[in-house]
Amino acid sequence: MPKFKPNHLVLILLCGSLCTFGCRRKERPQQITRVAENQIEKVRFQQIFLSFKEIDPTQKRSKAEAKILAEKLFLDLQKKPSDFPDMVRQYSDDSFPAVYTLVNYGQTLAEGDRERDDFPPSVGLRVFELKLGEVALIPYDKVSSPAGYHLLIRLPL
Repeated sequence: MPKFKPNHLVLILLCGSLCTFGCRRKERPQQITRVAENQIEKVRFQQIFLSFKEIDPTQKRSKAEAKILAEKLFLDLQKKPSDFPDMVRQYSDDSFPAVYTLVNYGQTLAEGDRERDDFPPSVGLRVFELKLGEVALIPYDKVSSPAGYHLLIRLPL
């Protein structure tokens, strides 16, 4: 049995059963806190996913072009969210309709549901914060959104 120093025990007590020698899941402590505050069991959303050639060599757009496109689409969709499905068809690197139902931590999966951890951490966190019809842009980040840019809209279940 490993020996723990007093500050190791504090970390284990603070994180509860999720942390021992590292978290069993991908979430960070701030995400754990957010889940406790937001008890929504599941959300349904549609996404526009934009990758770029520096990550995916099959893509034609550069990282800079993907960023500009993501920001332009976000501004357009804030004005007219009803255009989201058409923009998925036209711009997304995800296959149409790109509609997903995410289940929060500790909830039972139904057919067609996806676990929150199936998506990048920033997507899993942000989609549970969105109001119905609200649009969000998740920028590329090496850790929290490592595959590219995500534009999200929350849909009714």
